[in-house]
Amino acid sequence: MAKQSLRIIVLGGGTVGASCAELLCQQGHQVTVVDSAKSRTRFLDEELDVAVITGSAAKSSILFQANVAGADLCLALTGSDEVNLIAASLAKAMGAHRSVARVFAPVYLDSSTFDYAMHFGIDRLQIG
Repeated sequence: MAKQSLRIIVLGGGTVGASCAELLCQQGHQVTVVDSAKSRTRFLDEELDVAVITGSAAKSSILFQANVAGADLCLALTGSDEVNLIAASLAKAMGAHRSVARVFAPVYLDSSTFDYAMHFGIDRLQIG
């Protein structure tokens, strides 16, 4: 039985984002990477079989260009907790089936004071 190809948006083309994009491509998935640094998107465009977009992952216009609506998965993997929270929330609201945000501050995972994942409509927060 053939493995199903997923359409995945990776927000952040740094070390983690690029590694995830490369692994996902090797597994036969259709990957789009968004990064704010032109030098990074140029490198990814040359080195990986991915679509690339230069711009802020926290802007709906950029996510629209990345065709986030209907994406199977959106991974927000930038170096900023706040950008990842906003981007994953926007992606979900714009029609991504699942969204995951990488966060560094443990407070975002402590739902005893505030449930960030529920508030932002994000499927999963992952410590980074």
